[in-house]
Amino acid sequence: NKSLTNKIDAVMLDFWAGGKVSLWIYFCLTTLLSLASRLHYIFKPMVVIWDEAHFGKMVSWYINGTYFFDVHPPGGKLTLTLFGWLGGYNGSHPFTNPSMSYEGYHGIMPMRVGCTLMGAALAPLAFCCAWTITRRLPAAFLAAVLVVAEVGTLTLSKFILLDSPLMFFMMS
Repeated sequence: NKSLTNKIDAVMLDFWAGGKVSLWIYFCLTTLLSLASRLHYIFKPMVVIWDEAHFGKMVSWYINGTYFFDVHPPGGKLTLTLFGWLGGYNGSHPFTNPSMSYEGYHGIMPMRVGCTLMGAALAPLAFCCAWTITRRLPAAFLAAVLVVAEVGTLTLSKFILLDSPLMFFMMS
């Protein structure tokens, strides 16, 4: 039992000291937690949710070559358009109102997945920022876990919205 206690003490000391091995372990752990929490049920519901009606419509306009002006800067909308284009979206979904089904429209879910991946990248970015500032593993791990567990970002990351790209580019 003394040997087990010594091993536990060594692991805890390594955690608090921020050894290179544990640094990467905790970085990968928070990255996986972030991905798992955000990609869970990403394809549900298969209907337009809330402001997806506005931003999805704007993506359709860009893909169809209809250019427009509105209050949102173009960078986020072009990022969403890139996700749609890479996923094969052809701009045919009308996005007229929330609760409209995505069934039968190809390439819309890659836009959600793209936003989700940008939202999932916030936790590793928080880890890196906190590590750079403090050089303390507990601080970096806590910062990443707080981002992983924050319900607002978790929810907004799952939909075709400008929030995830905005937060991603601000943090990176």
